Amino acid sequence: MGVIGIVSATVATVWNLLFNLGFDHALIRVTGRVAKTMPIRVAHAMLFEAGLIVLLIPFVAWYLGVSLWAALMMDISIVAFYLVYAFVFNIAYDRIFPVREPGTHDRTASRALPA
Repeated sequence: MGVIGIVSATVATVWNLLFNLGFDHALIRVTGRVAKTMPIRVAHAMLFEAGLIVLLIPFVAWYLGVSLWAALMMDISIVAFYLVYAFVFNIAYDRIFPVREPGTHDRTASRALPA
């Protein structure tokens, strides 16, 4: 199970970076902004987890020598937990590190520091 844990954590980290980058770019292209409504946040979390399942379940099934269905059933409680975790984490992340809308800039960064 250690191998599955290491591979899962690595795949999840890379998937998180790629998925969030792609999702935000798609959101800007479709809506013109990065602000997420609650339905968009729900879709974001569900799509993230669905992608992670597609990436990980075949590996888990192969490594354990079980069917894809059996691997999914073994993983379902972990998937449910991380679905909620991803949802809450991304809300917190967006509030702590907001992405500026395209065409805006940080006015505080251009101010000179007092001597």
